[in-house]
Amino acid sequence: MFARIAKRRYHTRVVRSAQHLYNTHPMLPNGAVGFALFFSTDVVAQFNHLTRQNNEESGTATNNSTGTTVDVVRSAKMGMYGGAMNGICIHAWFLYLDRIFGKHGWNSVLSKLVADQLVFAPFADSTFLVWAAVLKGGSIQMVMDTAKNNLEQSFIRAYITDCTVWPFANLIGFRLVPTHYRPTFIGVVQLGWQVYMASIGHEHAGDKNNSESKPDPVESDNASALAALVAFSQKIEFWFTTAVSNLNSL
Repeated sequence: MFARIAKRRYHTRVVRSAQHLYNTHPMLPNGAVGFALFFSTDVVAQFNHLTRQNNEESGTATNNSTGTTVDVVRSAKMGMYGGAMNGICIHAWFLYLDRIFGKHGWNSVLSKLVADQLVFAPFADSTFLVWAAVLKGGSIQMVMDTAKNNLEQSFIRAYITDCTVWPFANLIGFRLVPTHYRPTFIGVVQLGWQVYMASIGHEHAGDKNNSESKPDPVESDNASALAALVAFSQKIEFWFTTAVSNLNSL
């Protein structure tokens, strides 16, 4: 019994410390969550891509293909992007939306939804695809060509999917989640979204001629991936909204 009481008190102190950090320095925990999520989802995307590639080359359908290696440095760089995006850009964007449209009421929520999809979503999708080209490496001209190829082949598809998934997520975030927790809430939903985006960026980060001579290996998976992404996002939103309510009740 005493062990349970001590464990409960420890968890309470941890939760209150995290809440204090979010209230006083929200960029730090939001950035840390962004780094962790972008790093892990890029690892998953790389593994899925390399496994599928090895299976296609060997003509087998097994998931335990040999020779599959994950570039951890690349994932760390993607994590740095996620930390900057969630800790700085998204945090500043949400504060700006609150200042322009207010914090309460459905008019405020709907105005933020429209502004986010028209302004921030194109920025976030395009910068992610450009950063995927930077991670591929090479000369400046090669990076520019790869970025152009990524944008031409993937931006419209990514933005359409963005408009299908994120308005619902942002509806929950803008309506129920306090501003200083919101980037972390968005980051948790990104568990599914970033796997999708990293897969797109990784598929088109290769040679342009190869992309033109072969059909897109992820094109046939879009419908099922989108359905899974929506279902996953809904579960994550419910969990995180419950967690925020518990934090605010302490």
